[in-house]
Amino acid sequence: MRAKLKLRSKILVSALMVLFIVSIIPVLAGKGERADVTITVTVVGPLIADAGGPYFGLVGSPVSFDGSGSFGSEEIVKYDWDFGDRTIGTGVKPSHIYTVADTYTITLTVTDEDGATDIDTAEVTVSTPPPISPPVSMGSANKKPIADAGPDQEVYVDEAVNFDGSGSYDPDGSIMSWTWDFGDGEKDSGETASHTYSETGVYMVTLTVKDYRNTEASDTCIITATEEAEITPPTPRPAEFILSDLSITPAEVEPREEVTITFLVTNVGEETGTCTVNLSVEGEPMTVLVTLDGGESEEVEFKLSPEAEGTYQVVVDGLTGSFTVKLPPVPLKPAEFIISGFTVSPIEVPTGEAVTVSVTIKNIGEVTGTHILEIMVDGDTPEGPPIETVLEGGASTTITINVIEEEPKEHTVKVDGLTEVFTVTAPPGFVLSPGYIAGILILIIIAGTTTYTLYRRRQTGIPPV
Repeated sequence: MRAKLKLRSKILVSALMVLFIVSIIPVLAGKGERADVTITVTVVGPLIADAGGPYFGLVGSPVSFDGSGSFGSEEIVKYDWDFGDRTIGTGVKPSHIYTVADTYTITLTVTDEDGATDIDTAEVTVSTPPPISPPVSMGSANKKPIADAGPDQEVYVDEAVNFDGSGSYDPDGSIMSWTWDFGDGEKDSGETASHTYSETGVYMVTLTVKDYRNTEASDTCIITATEEAEITPPTPRPAEFILSDLSITPAEVEPREEVTITFLVTNVGEETGTCTVNLSVEGEPMTVLVTLDGGESEEVEFKLSPEAEGTYQVVVDGLTGSFTVKLPPVPLKPAEFIISGFTVSPIEVPTGEAVTVSVTIKNIGEVTGTHILEIMVDGDTPEGPPIETVLEGGASTTITINVIEEEPKEHTVKVDGLTEVFTVTAPPGFVLSPGYIAGILILIIIAGTTTYTLYRRRQTGIPPV
């Protein structure tokens, strides 16, 4: 069974003192004599406290502590212990008796001759001792205790080894003491103990136990201490590159507009390496070198502005994409209207009759538009809503309007700047012949004579005939 290694966050300094000697420095002294000066610079290493442990003991029995593992570049002049039960002590290897079974944290503070200090802690487990059997009468034979030093162990140098003698027992009483000889000149006491071997070798550890009559018994176990094998770190995986996330924007451009090509290069290996990326656009090759640490990624970007129309194929080490170059669309010709076929019929009408105004409108543009027909007769706009015509590009239509003018004369019609005329004539008069006129005069004379005769009769009182 391998002992549990106690890990400590200590910085070990390979050399506590480094001597720098600057020798043979020429110095002018006295009357031009030459002097050699030696300058010694001492680099002070850290002060390290080592409380040892872990420790084990019994209530009422001394527990020994060891701070001799502490070291520093200057001499340690003071060892102060806090035993975790509100008691303190001093010295390199003090001992302390606990009165209550528990697990305590002890604290060692070391101070060197320059006043520097360092602190370390360890744990001590204090157990209740087994009950003591009543002593047998002096007349009865004492049975020898049985010692049990525990199993053999294999450990590394400087690794703490834990020993447990709790398997020891006394057939007719109780074990009163446990003494450990670690086989390297070091000893300790207690039912359990801990020790560290500083050199490789095979050590025989002897546990000696005594009962209440001081009868001894011993047992041994073998500790084999070896150097810890150096762990060779695994060989890092060589650089390996993966290309991904090819992006081409925009996908469609006009000639000489810029296209951006991007892709991601990732080194999935563990070593630094350089990737040669081969890029081609419509068969035109390009090359870029990308150097990346292990696990690193980088986005690579290309920009180009092609002039010729067409679809361009992009290949980046197996990744493919494309973009298209197109001429901009030709804008449609806006709506534009022309007037033709302007006629007025008939060109002469009698008063009260209508003339028909006809005109053809054509949209010679390419988009739909609306045309408002401007028509005027003798400078005036006819009553009614404006004449609006909606035509698609290239379409035409004919508009007819009836116009009635009462005044006999020549009238002018204008439609969008074009002019036509028509004439309104008066109705024909009566022709008076001489006989017709003579008859009318005779009738007038007769009517006048009759009227006068009637008037005279009334004046004279003669009744009318």
